[in-house]
Amino acid sequence: MGIHIRVLGVLIVACGVAVCYGAVALWPAGMFEAPLGSSLWVGGVLRLVGAGIAALFGAGNVIAGLAVALLRPARE
Repeated sequence: MGIHIRVLGVLIVACGVAVCYGAVALWPAGMFEAPLGSSLWVGGVLRLVGAGIAALFGAGNVIAGLAVALLRPARE
């Protein structure tokens, strides 16, 4: 396996880590202090859902990048 494939795997891992960092930045800080039903609470729930989706995509990218970087291709 060439070095190009391993570098591609490392880049995929780096992108996954960046997406996970973005999920942490999206996490609503003061959502649970707001009264139930207020616009701050609804916005916090939407940010919470967005952060969860971003975290899943980021973790998937990290796993896929590690698989590309560390596993041997089937054609070898």
